[in-house]
Amino acid sequence: MVYYFAYGSNMDNERMIKRGVVYSERFSGKLDGHKLFFNKIADENQGTGYANIIPDNHSVVEGVVYKTDEKSISKLDSYEGVKTSHYYKTEMLINTTKGTLECVVYIAYQQKTKTGLKPTKDYLQYLLKGKEFLSKNYYGWLLKTETRD
Repeated sequence: MVYYFAYGSNMDNERMIKRGVVYSERFSGKLDGHKLFFNKIADENQGTGYANIIPDNHSVVEGVVYKTDEKSISKLDSYEGVKTSHYYKTEMLINTTKGTLECVVYIAYQQKTKTGLKPTKDYLQYLLKGKEFLSKNYYGWLLKTETRD
């Protein structure tokens, strides 16, 4: 059993199912001391940014925790570009509705980030699909995120 904290497009349950991720539970999670940015360079579009997290003592990142297995994490490694140095995998303590849990988290390599990027409307929709697991304020903040299109 492995816990995975999704703060980006994997908050969308349908996306996880399409990626072949098997899980037995999902619930709310918060990572203190970090902030969500859309600064991960998306290869296919100039100016488009994917979700990433950066340390920030005054912020919190909200997301979805999945109770899954190593086989599913291996699939996520592939989608998150672990072998191609897009995101690296680490473990972090996440405050959840089930207590504080050590969770797998993907963070973009610095050389794959850039300032001034924005998500597309379609990409932002993946994050908004996590609404039931997000606070009203955080969801409202995501809704106001400026997109590229």
